[in-house]
Amino acid sequence: INTVSEDNNDITVNSDHLAQLCAKQAIYYLIALCCYADVEFSSEDITKICELRVQANKVHAIVMRIDRKDLRTLMDTKAKLSAIVENMMTLRVDNIVSLIGYVGNFSCLTNSLKHCVDDLPDHLNWTALHNSSYCYEARHLSTVYNINVVSGSVLINGSPPNLLPASILQHPMYLRTFESHSFEVSFCVEGFYRTTRCIMGKIYKFTPPSTTRQLIIKEF
Repeated sequence: INTVSEDNNDITVNSDHLAQLCAKQAIYYLIALCCYADVEFSSEDITKICELRVQANKVHAIVMRIDRKDLRTLMDTKAKLSAIVENMMTLRVDNIVSLIGYVGNFSCLTNSLKHCVDDLPDHLNWTALHNSSYCYEARHLSTVYNINVVSGSVLINGSPPNLLPASILQHPMYLRTFESHSFEVSFCVEGFYRTTRCIMGKIYKFTPPSTTRQLIIKEF
């Protein structure tokens, strides 16, 4: 693939716009979660709460990565809403966990994960981790998925799904091509990461290196 030119304003502009958009999205997701603060949770509520929590955490991670000072007002608002939501989720975690098991065999967790993973099957076998009552794990093919229903954090093989893992970012081929730039990506069940928007007019797929394979970068 071609090396990115020094004139990478397209990447910078996209990152700036992305940061503001994601900050606003996080606020809207958190406001929606606050609406559940004083209601008795139903099975339908748990599905939506889990999805909103995962979505809010996903866009929060993107904003924190870009870290723009001119977003301070939005970030202050988001921080206040986050405190309310975290308090609600922590106080009612037992209620949340008890209901999750009744929602279509943990289907609410799979539906939440679909906001971070492309082409995910409709059914995954989830189990609660032994050292936590609100963290769950599922396996599909060679991939391990983890969800924390209180924080909304998702890990795929130990890494956040919307960021490229260190094995890619620190690889000589990646550094030679993209230098220090990192992109918003989605994880695909086939085992590669795909950029969620065009970079210099192209979509990229990154397959992590392994003991039997070099890093693979494809441009479309």
